[in-house]
Amino acid sequence: MWLVEGSKICHRALVARSMDCFTNARNDEKYLLSTHLPKIRARNDGNRHSEGGARRIFFNKRSFAIAQLCIQAHTSSLRCGGSLCKNDKKKAAFTLAEVLITLGVIGIVAAMTLPTLIANYQKKVVETKVKTFYSKLNQAYWMSYAFNGDTVDWVEEYKYYSYEEMVDWLEKYIFPYMKHIDVREFTDSNGQVFALVRIPDGGLYAFSINKDGQDVIYFANGKLEVNPRNKFQFQFSKRIEVALGADKKQSMNFIDPYIVNWDEERESLFTNGTWGCRKGCTNCAYCTKLIQLNGWEIPDDFPW
Repeated sequence: MWLVEGSKICHRALVARSMDCFTNARNDEKYLLSTHLPKIRARNDGNRHSEGGARRIFFNKRSFAIAQLCIQAHTSSLRCGGSLCKNDKKKAAFTLAEVLITLGVIGIVAAMTLPTLIANYQKKVVETKVKTFYSKLNQAYWMSYAFNGDTVDWVEEYKYYSYEEMVDWLEKYIFPYMKHIDVREFTDSNGQVFALVRIPDGGLYAFSINKDGQDVIYFANGKLEVNPRNKFQFQFSKRIEVALGADKKQSMNFIDPYIVNWDEERESLFTNGTWGCRKGCTNCAYCTKLIQLNGWEIPDDFPW
């Protein structure tokens, strides 16, 4: 009877999976040790000298060994979290299909978000470069003003400066106060001559003086590409014609974003036929003013 009961206990211990089974198995284990094993030992002592007793001793020892193995197996299973332990433990892992699905989802998310992240990063780079150039150039003009006096006489009226005269002007008023790498001559598609100055930030600016005043065009990527992402135009001592044929100058004491003939309506910065800032523009002169009006940050409606 006790052998059958011990076997049942062993079976229950080996298949236990839940905390309820764990409690029952532990109680069965204690019951086996406290109740049946002393009886086994007593029977062994009482039948030690008989032949039948010898068989029972052998039988009882074997049963006792089975019970011990059962208890050990049950205890081992409990240490393994309620499942049977083996030397070759089965480890959890992802299937190939699960890995491929996960990689596919990551790829889709990346494809959706990366273009936006890259565009935002490029905008920040351009914002920083334009703002820094504007600040440094204005500082150079103000330092030059402290040394060379009032700016009224800096630019000769109604005169087209040659390339050599432009370089002379830069060497007197700007180069001593703003670093540059080199300067060379450049003529645009309209025939306007510029002194093209390369600066340490990797960009360059085109400098020109004609009868209407001074133009400074900054190319952020260092290439002569005309588009809202790269060309940013400024002005100094710029003459504009007003009613009754009278003359008026803008930006006499500092560099300012290009605003010739601007009516001070933000919408016209986009729609002006000659200087408007829009995709595919061939001049894009008003783009700089749009950024300045937004605190030197590229606005959401900027034609990027």
